[in-house]
Amino acid sequence: MNLIQVTFLIAAISAPVFLYVIPRKAKKEPPRTKGFALVGSLFSYLPYMLNRRMFDYFLKKQHELGPICVIDVFGRDRVAVSDPAAMKRILTSSDFSRSDILIRNSKDIMEYPLFGMETGDIWRTHRKAIMAGMGPSFLKKAFTATLHSMDELRRVFDDKIQTSPNGEIVVDIRDYLSHVTLDVIMSSSFSLPMDNLQTFAHSKNGQSSLREHMDILGRVVVYRMMLPTWLYRYFGTLPSQIAPTVQFFKALVNSFVVPRKDGSIQEEGDLLEILLAKTSEGTHKFTDEELKDETLSILLAGHETTANSLANVLLALCNNPHVLSRLLSEIDALLPSETARLTLDDLAKFKYLDNVFRETMRYYPVVFGVFRVAEKEVDVMGYTFPKGTYFMPHFSGLHTDKSIWGDDVNEFNPDRFDQGDMDAYLMPFSAGPHVCPGMKMAIMESKVVLIKLLQQFSLELIPGQDLNHLHAIALHLPNGLKLKITKRI
Repeated sequence: MNLIQVTFLIAAISAPVFLYVIPRKAKKEPPRTKGFALVGSLFSYLPYMLNRRMFDYFLKKQHELGPICVIDVFGRDRVAVSDPAAMKRILTSSDFSRSDILIRNSKDIMEYPLFGMETGDIWRTHRKAIMAGMGPSFLKKAFTATLHSMDELRRVFDDKIQTSPNGEIVVDIRDYLSHVTLDVIMSSSFSLPMDNLQTFAHSKNGQSSLREHMDILGRVVVYRMMLPTWLYRYFGTLPSQIAPTVQFFKALVNSFVVPRKDGSIQEEGDLLEILLAKTSEGTHKFTDEELKDETLSILLAGHETTANSLANVLLALCNNPHVLSRLLSEIDALLPSETARLTLDDLAKFKYLDNVFRETMRYYPVVFGVFRVAEKEVDVMGYTFPKGTYFMPHFSGLHTDKSIWGDDVNEFNPDRFDQGDMDAYLMPFSAGPHVCPGMKMAIMESKVVLIKLLQQFSLELIPGQDLNHLHAIALHLPNGLKLKITKRI
């Protein structure tokens, strides 16, 4: 269904109330989008939603209306906040909690993912288990797995380059990075063989069913969060329409969770062992549904956001040759040869790489915002909001604020992080009790991938490709990132 058809459908259904503007309260209110009864601001954001670029709509409204504004999403208020102090309070104070807004209408997909579960006792139990499994030993295991996966990627690219008539290859690097990070999370979290990259690299059609289903899943979750159920059919988000994708992931998770739970395969020292732990009474801490949903959420959040972040770093580097040149100089100085050994402690020495990664997180926020709900009546930035109000700490709004980042906010400039404590205004992993538990792993893994890839290969952006980002669960390049790759001399 195209934009015109959807617009006429909604207009016809909402015609009786179309002309009645949502009433305003007499008390002082923050700026807000204009809306109509029942449908709210739907007609202004519908084109953005159909094009899967809702982050552009929120960013536009934040820039038009200021650091706090009310955005009407189908008749439901969402208070967008990009002021750093107010954002930090919303994310860290017990006056605010996380609701299940992200997964409320997607429980046919998953009901118990840590990244979408509402604050409460079940969430705390899951959070405690995940944090226990992602300690220093997990980070070391993931570091070793990342080195191994990058050795595999080097061999894959070397073989393809050697058989190429001109010594170069063109690849969609996003696909390869997705399988690299998938191998790392599956090995370190679930002790599974690292064969996803090899399987993909040697597939005949070069297509990834995993990549396809990932994109479907992300699109569905976001659409369902923004739409009433009666519109699901027209956006391809009915349970029956996504049943193959749901079945794909359930089969994937069952393939390694069931053998571990029934004892036919025994492993120790990984995250799955923590999730399979039993109580003092001998029963499992998590139900089958909790276990499978949490395992799936680790697969999604543990590699999808990292792969997209890495693709964004490479895009930024290719678009800014002076940054790439300076980064290569740092890598060559610290690792003068391919055989030079890289240790976990060495990563702290790559100061410019740190800045490049931070600037990429600012320039291309993988998650443009999160939602929190007020647990009581609250005052935020001079306005009073009732209990139950939904707030959206808006990372994209914060990361593009000229008053914080300067007039060059739209330029890619890693040096800005050498000018004062700019990390205080950077929140790529959120903050507070719901901060990403895999933050340290994601940073470590990203640095290792970039160091090893850039040390060994030269990368060049293929011109003419569609590099417009879309948003699902994470900001990503739906058509991938095609690069020409040659061996560095």
